[in-house]
Amino acid sequence: MQEIKSRARDVSSNNFRRPPWLQSKSASLLLVSLAISPACLLAILIYKYSVDVPYWDQWALAPIFEKVARGSLGFNDLFAQQNEYRQFFPNVIFISLGWLTAWNVKYEMLVIFLLACFVSLNLYRLNRLTVHGSSTQRLPALLVVNLFIFSPIQYDNWLFGVQIVYFMPVACITTGILVAYSKLNISTKFLICMSLSTISTFSSANGILCWIVALPVLAWSKPHQDLLGKNLLWKKWLILLWVIGFALNLAAYLYDYQKPALHPSLSNSLLRPSQASLYFLAFLGAGFAVGRHPLTVAVITGTTSMLLFILSCGYLLRFRTDFALVRRMIGWVMIGAYSVLTGMMVTYGRLGFGVEQSLSSRYTTFSIYLIVSLVPLTLIIFDHAAKTSGFQRYKRLTAQLISLACIALIGLHLLIDVLAIGQMKLMRHERLQAKACVTFINIAQGECLTKKAYPNLSELKRGATILDNLGFLRPGLVKSNRVEEIQGKGEESLNAYGSFNSLMKGDGGVYTASGWAILPRREEPADSVVLTYEKADGDSIMFMVVSPVLERKSITKAVRKDVSTDARWQTSFSQNELPSDAVNLAAWAFDALTGKAFRLSGTHSL
Repeated sequence: MQEIKSRARDVSSNNFRRPPWLQSKSASLLLVSLAISPACLLAILIYKYSVDVPYWDQWALAPIFEKVARGSLGFNDLFAQQNEYRQFFPNVIFISLGWLTAWNVKYEMLVIFLLACFVSLNLYRLNRLTVHGSSTQRLPALLVVNLFIFSPIQYDNWLFGVQIVYFMPVACITTGILVAYSKLNISTKFLICMSLSTISTFSSANGILCWIVALPVLAWSKPHQDLLGKNLLWKKWLILLWVIGFALNLAAYLYDYQKPALHPSLSNSLLRPSQASLYFLAFLGAGFAVGRHPLTVAVITGTTSMLLFILSCGYLLRFRTDFALVRRMIGWVMIGAYSVLTGMMVTYGRLGFGVEQSLSSRYTTFSIYLIVSLVPLTLIIFDHAAKTSGFQRYKRLTAQLISLACIALIGLHLLIDVLAIGQMKLMRHERLQAKACVTFINIAQGECLTKKAYPNLSELKRGATILDNLGFLRPGLVKSNRVEEIQGKGEESLNAYGSFNSLMKGDGGVYTASGWAILPRREEPADSVVLTYEKADGDSIMFMVVSPVLERKSITKAVRKDVSTDARWQTSFSQNELPSDAVNLAAWAFDALTGKAFRLSGTHSL
């Protein structure tokens, strides 16, 4: 009761000190709008740059959909090892959602976004429970947190539906932490958190960490007298049950586990400790990897974040007998520990790929929660330290330094987001090219398929055939080599879709064709260019599919009036690839979203 009264006095005092403009409803509405703006921006970006096409590891799901159609899907199909993952629960989502939507992978991206919103809501509620002050004082902190949770720097995950596996563990962890802080009885808390930990374990390789980070919160999220009350023996049995559950999960995960053949040796981190340290620190700071030396920036940022986290943990240990403070900090400390422990796991398993691999955009979904945890931890420590007499003289200066640090953090992060949005645009172009190449997989099988869609061509062709038969590809596969079958009705003006500029013959009967191609209605470069030769009966036969060259300026700017350098294409082919009666060659701009081809100006003869 005394603690509640003290907290009320603190809130009242803080409200009294607030500037008048912060006390108005309009100011609160503005802060709320700012706090949710990162989520709104990300929703727009995902909608704008997402492409409905399976990509890379997603093609492994095609045979599973075939089993669903035949009614032969079994537990082992969902539990089977995928790389180093046992992603049983994400597989359930993929299959269920895919069957309902004819496997429109954009819905998987929607699930990813909703999981991020769920995590944000969890952290907002945790913020209300642990960070003292009014809502107008907590909302700026929520803005900083949301800038990281919804950061475009995670572009590899926002636009890749299979990456649901990366968001499941943190969703389970933050939910479990809230359960630990709830008023439920201790037995119910343990059972719910054990269930969440099991879901987390069989979602991602680092999901097992839920068992490790949730237990301390369960133990210390309640006042001291509740933890050491008369039911201590029963709680010991609960902890034993927790350990048994953890051991069973680990045993099931490792049962018949096979190390992926293409993954590096796990001994690299032990044999190269200095490189392992750099990888680990760069992993933690990858969200800030910009400039000419991104690895250096990431290492510096990761080192700073790790030092601040260690200082926060040291402060917790220093005042470990202050159980009210421990209760406020423990949840956030464990969220930060999730990023740190994941960094150790990734370093152990991926160092063999090189230190630079730590900067992968995929890993930022794991590493950002260290920064996310430091924001409320700083506020809690400042609030606690401000009540001590020795800190009063530094209180104002410290508050100003924290404010400046937050402003700098937001500014730097916004700059990084601008660069990340450019990468999202590039990913859209590349996925559209992959979609176009898959559409023509029965006509032409070039490097585009193995480089941009899936490296195993035979498995890709089998998967594409399965999905096409199920009606899960939009548009479906092109089955005829006659371009008239896919010819679209478009603008008739000269150069509306581009131009077939030149055809030059080189040594050994090798021809080089070049030009430029756009889709004027979309104001984007063509997704592919289809080359055809004309037969004596007048039919145009497709024999080659080319991906346009995407230059950097075409990524950051919409197609302009002069697009000849933004949507260039060029390819080479041998005369032996054409029949002897082929004379006239033409080129067509292909739209992967509609499955239609539009003729470019210019025809060349061999």
